[in-house]
Amino acid sequence: MSVVGFDIGNENCAIAVAKRGGIDVLLNDESKRETPAVVSFGEKQRFLGSAGAAFATKFPKSTISQIKRLIGREYKEQSVQEELKLLPFETSEGPRGGVLIHLEYLGKTWTFMPVEILGMLFAHLKQLTERNLESPVVDCVIGIPSYFTDLQRREYLYAACIAGLRPLQLMHDCTAIALGYGMYKTDFSGEGPTVVVFVDIGHSDTQVTFAAFRKGRMRILSHSFDQHLGGRDFDEALFKHFATQFKEEHDIDVYSNARASIRLRASCEKLKKVLSANAEAPLSIDCLIDDKDLNGFITREEFENLSLELLERVSVAFCKAGEDADVKIGDIHSIELVGSGSRIPAIMRKLTSVFGKEPMRTLNGSECVARGCALRCAMLSPAFRVQDYKVQDLFPYSIGVDNAENKRKTRLMLFPKGSSFPNDNLIRFNVDTTNYYQVLYTNKDFPAGITPHVGYFMVGPSETAGEEKAKGLVKVHLNIHGIVEIEHAIDEEARRGWSRRQSLAVSEFLDVAMTRDELHEAQEREQFLAQQDIKVEQTKDKRNTLESFIYDTRSKLLSCYRSFTTDSEQEIILKNLQETEEWLYEDGDDETEQVYIGKLEDLKKLSDPIENRYKDEMARKEAKEALQTCIQENREAADLLPPMQKEEVINECIQAEQWLTHISQLHDSLAKNAISIYCSTAISGITETFKRVFSCDFRMSVVGFDIGNENCAIAVAKRGGIDVLLNDESKRETPAVVSFGEKQRFLGSAGAAFATKFPKSTISQIKRLIGKLYNEPSVKEDLKLLPFETSEGPYGGVLIHLEYLGKTWTFTPVEILGMLFAHLKQLTEKNLESPVEDCVIGIPSYFTDLQRREYINAALIAGLRPLKLMHDCTAIALGYGIYKTDFSDEKTTNVIFVDIGHSDTQVTVVAFEEGKMTILSHSFDPNLGGRDFDEVLFRHFATQFKEEHDIDVYSNARASIRLRASCEKLKKILSANAEAPLSIDCLIDDKDLNGFIRREEFEKLSAKLLQRVSDVCQEAIKDSGLGADKIDTIELVGSGSRIPSVTRKIASIFDKEPMRTLNGSECVARGCALACAMLSPTCQVKDHKVQDSFPYSTGVFFDDGKRCPEFTLFPKGSSFPRNKTVAYHGNTTSHCHVCYINKTDFPAGLSHEAGYFMIRPSQASGAEKVLVKVKVHLNIHGIVEIEAASFQFIEHKHPSSKKSFRYSWPLGIKAKRLFQNNAAYRRFSSSRLSTERYAEEARWGRARNLEVSENYCVLTTIDEIRVAQKRAQMFAEHDIKVEKTKEKRNTLESFIYETRSKLLSSYRSVTTDSEVEIISETLQKTEDWLYEEGDDESETVYIRRLEDLSKLLDPIEIRYKDEIARKEATKALRTCIQENHLAANSLPPSHKKKVNDECIEAEGWLDHLSRLQDSLAKSVTRVYFLSAISEITQALKRRCEAIFSSKLSLLKYEEPVDSDQMQNPSEMQVEN
Repeated sequence: MSVVGFDIGNENCAIAVAKRGGIDVLLNDESKRETPAVVSFGEKQRFLGSAGAAFATKFPKSTISQIKRLIGREYKEQSVQEELKLLPFETSEGPRGGVLIHLEYLGKTWTFMPVEILGMLFAHLKQLTERNLESPVVDCVIGIPSYFTDLQRREYLYAACIAGLRPLQLMHDCTAIALGYGMYKTDFSGEGPTVVVFVDIGHSDTQVTFAAFRKGRMRILSHSFDQHLGGRDFDEALFKHFATQFKEEHDIDVYSNARASIRLRASCEKLKKVLSANAEAPLSIDCLIDDKDLNGFITREEFENLSLELLERVSVAFCKAGEDADVKIGDIHSIELVGSGSRIPAIMRKLTSVFGKEPMRTLNGSECVARGCALRCAMLSPAFRVQDYKVQDLFPYSIGVDNAENKRKTRLMLFPKGSSFPNDNLIRFNVDTTNYYQVLYTNKDFPAGITPHVGYFMVGPSETAGEEKAKGLVKVHLNIHGIVEIEHAIDEEARRGWSRRQSLAVSEFLDVAMTRDELHEAQEREQFLAQQDIKVEQTKDKRNTLESFIYDTRSKLLSCYRSFTTDSEQEIILKNLQETEEWLYEDGDDETEQVYIGKLEDLKKLSDPIENRYKDEMARKEAKEALQTCIQENREAADLLPPMQKEEVINECIQAEQWLTHISQLHDSLAKNAISIYCSTAISGITETFKRVFSCDFRMSVVGFDIGNENCAIAVAKRGGIDVLLNDESKRETPAVVSFGEKQRFLGSAGAAFATKFPKSTISQIKRLIGKLYNEPSVKEDLKLLPFETSEGPYGGVLIHLEYLGKTWTFTPVEILGMLFAHLKQLTEKNLESPVEDCVIGIPSYFTDLQRREYINAALIAGLRPLKLMHDCTAIALGYGIYKTDFSDEKTTNVIFVDIGHSDTQVTVVAFEEGKMTILSHSFDPNLGGRDFDEVLFRHFATQFKEEHDIDVYSNARASIRLRASCEKLKKILSANAEAPLSIDCLIDDKDLNGFIRREEFEKLSAKLLQRVSDVCQEAIKDSGLGADKIDTIELVGSGSRIPSVTRKIASIFDKEPMRTLNGSECVARGCALACAMLSPTCQVKDHKVQDSFPYSTGVFFDDGKRCPEFTLFPKGSSFPRNKTVAYHGNTTSHCHVCYINKTDFPAGLSHEAGYFMIRPSQASGAEKVLVKVKVHLNIHGIVEIEAASFQFIEHKHPSSKKSFRYSWPLGIKAKRLFQNNAAYRRFSSSRLSTERYAEEARWGRARNLEVSENYCVLTTIDEIRVAQKRAQMFAEHDIKVEKTKEKRNTLESFIYETRSKLLSSYRSVTTDSEVEIISETLQKTEDWLYEEGDDESETVYIRRLEDLSKLLDPIEIRYKDEIARKEATKALRTCIQENHLAANSLPPSHKKKVNDECIEAEGWLDHLSRLQDSLAKSVTRVYFLSAISEITQALKRRCEAIFSSKLSLLKYEEPVDSDQMQNPSEMQVEN
């Protein structure tokens, strides 16, 4: 059974539940412990709590927040008017002077009272509670401020009633806090009360309460408050300060701009929090007014001077509470601080100066009220058993009554200020007439601006009216909620019995905020609105279900269901799916739930027969495989049995196999779309007969990495299949970001989080810079959009410059990529709990030799060993085809994969056969991706804003970034909608700009890009040698492919609808993991042959100073890896140049160079004319290598046959120019490239090997890789060091708070007052140091501080542990004594007596030692060791066992003594 406590704050709410195990704070839908107090009205439904806060910006005028400040208040009150100025919704005055809220919802204007909004909030909290507890909730206790008036308390009850709750009590906030504090305290003495002050400085109010605690009871001594003083008032002090400063220094009036005021207030709130932990703080606001960035600075001392008036008001509340409580300062035991505003150091000091004691923070400020309310609800609930604890609260106001018709206006005091409640009082009156009475608050210090009026009521007349001097009595009740009620009115003659027959008529209060009829109407409206919300949610669910069903069914029809459907069935179902999908996105976007259900049922009627066939077939296959496995296992197990039993098992297996073969043959003779002739249960029944338990544990994981332009993915091949790993934020994608902070690096998700804080030292989109030259046009365009500083490297590459650890660092892109690989490797190892080296990495097919080498280098820096660099689309095709079961050997299935990513487009044509896939062609556009479509929108709106508003977006970097981000979102909206609006607040010069565009217009603007997509697809078809009609399936992946016009353009090329059966963000990583598993010698994978093709033509020419023969090594489309041997006549020393010789289809701006090698003999040969043979290898990564080179001497020559002729090689000359113009080759001088070839008769000698150098065409040398590895290791160690330092700092901080808590609870009984004082003082000093000078210290300093504190605490902790251990040992000994007493009953009398004597003797020793220990204080050193009790226990066990076995030993108990006493025998005597 659970009962509930609610705390409704001005901004957030909390729910606590009392359960058998204690108090739990419930989590909301977002797994947070606090729920925003927000109700937002959308277009069709309400959004409450966290959802309401999320939709507040979308529906600002229909979002209601801070409703607590309006409850039970009059519209004309000055404080209410001030509140309403800050709230965006429309309000007016109600018929009884209250506040009315007006808003648009469901196409009409609604009017709500604040109590109705509060009721909606209560209903939401009730729903959250019931969902958590899985049981209905009715009873509750609700926390309210102590300053609430009668009207406000009534409205809280009305709101709870609207929500279907039954409040057992409205409990003052600080009373609830005090209850949660005192209920579990065990150190209250019985001599006198322990006075504790509770100070709650919240968001908008301050409450102070004095409470007196005794064992088993608590009494509230006083309540004091300032309902208009809270944390926001300190924010306002900062706001006014900076508003005045900006006016004086920049002539900017913040008050004249609502948005600027909101932003400055929000910044001041953050600044206040910073100043609570730091002595000074900067203020920086971008584009506050007129596109100006404003900065400020303030010290904590200045802030405190600005807040002097507020601090004095805080002091007034403290002093007033103390005065009302009549408690001396010296009698106060402790001060407990809660509330967000109490974190301000000046308030802490003010409290210390007032009370003479340091305030404590042992309570959770955001949960303590709810916890106390839950405890109180448990105490009031009849079904819950709680320890006996008495709570006596008091009422903060004086309540009096006036007779409205009495001309003398005499006032009767009913309940003086500080009266305990619930309480009763009597009023005497004349019964001959009708009497009107007014109840009101009579405090002199009643809060200004609030009406003291409580209400009117009417009594009489009596039936005995007219009798002389007839008198009556009215019983007035101040109930448990603090609400005044009139219980009875009777004739004085009937006073004794309070009989109902003599009772007089008493009206209810005649002026209330809500009548019974209005309450009933509000309940009906809440029920209607709740049903509307449920209806909308159910409709959304049904629409989403229908949409998912369409996509899932279409995918299954073309994959797993294909074998179980006829062509006519597939055609009919696909047609219906397409029609339903078109209806769903056009006419069916806003239909009723029943319409979606009907559409879904119609589709299911078509697909259910096929699904049943598929499920039956799958179940049969599983059952068949299970039976075959079982038969095989039983055959193997039968070898261990005797011959006869073995023969029986073998015979059973043979019979089962024959039966299975027979049934399978019958079934295989039918088509798969025919009705089955046997059930899977029959096979399962046979399997159960032979079932044996075998276990096998095989663990092996290999990894695939996909490094995207924005995000990365990691996939792992395991025994169960391919898993995509989650990062530290439990996401499947990790941002490709490396951010350098002030003291450490932040990689992946952390890097993305810190990108805005460290923009100039945050590296992203590094993939676009790998292996590229600084002066390439595409690199220049990319660098314009990146914030970090760059320059040209010594070999023409890109260098990145940034500030880190107080100095400037220079990195190459390969180093940054290496850091990213190291982070992914670390994530993988953390998930797999094993080291990772082997991997396959996905790369674009257009990557050149230089880019591929740089990827290998980056992996080496990270400690990885790439088994293969795999083309992205090849990886996608592998993941697509390896699990397909409908490929045949007779006919190839041609599939085209179109990957339109963030910044590039790749198209690959693949031919699939059973167990084999062949890449027919790759085509690509490296500079065409989703971001180019964003750029089209950006240029469109930039031009539009220039024409319509004369605003040049290009001239402002921040405006360009914001417009690009909005255009990216707009593109996504246009992918699902026919039109979309654009709205950007304060883009330039504080102007809000709006735009609008239709999908048709967007497609016209993107016509050139769409044509480029078409060109890439056409090129892929052309290179594959197939026609468009030969393509069986088109698979779309990549974020850019979601654009409808792209889908239509591709469909028009192939006359087929493209499919989306693959997960676009994971398919590359999954394919790479599969390839890694196939390459790994320890992993067994299904036999599947992959034949990739290289997208470039590769040529080679040799420069030996005289001759230059050129060869085409590997034509475009060649499969790889592969070798080729090239032979030429020339010198033994030559330069070998490898280049890409594609004429027209090589990407513009990229370098054609692939390699530069030196070939020379190991020693001078002296020969000029030799036959040189060079073995060239295009390896598995697509990188060109020279594996070996050799030459042969010419031994005999015939001059008569000499003929010479000269070759002219145009491509060779072109390649020569490309090499000479490249900065990477400027350090090598080239000779003349003219050559001669001799046709002559010769006789060749023995072949000799030549030396081949490393590839000189690199941006990163081997030495630079080694340096990068050392730097990466240094950075990683530094990151670990910083993390360890943070961890030690957090450990020290936690130790301070935990120790302080233990000193006041579990350690209190084993410490002296002086020890507590010394340790508390040391803890406070360490805490002050930690938040001031010690915020940035080394790990050893924190460790030393922690050790110093531990030395103080260790003696106390040892005493506490010894005390606990002694109790356990004592309990164990008494249990042993009791067990032996019971066991002795089964022995003969003589043995029984011996056992009992032993037990009595042991018990006597235990009692003796316990009395000695109990005579001392628990904080004094013990008089005997814990081991003494354990020895007595063991001795008793041994002696009793000896008696039970009739072998009584001569064991004797001896007085246990301390080791200290062993050294002083004279001090060993113990006086009784």
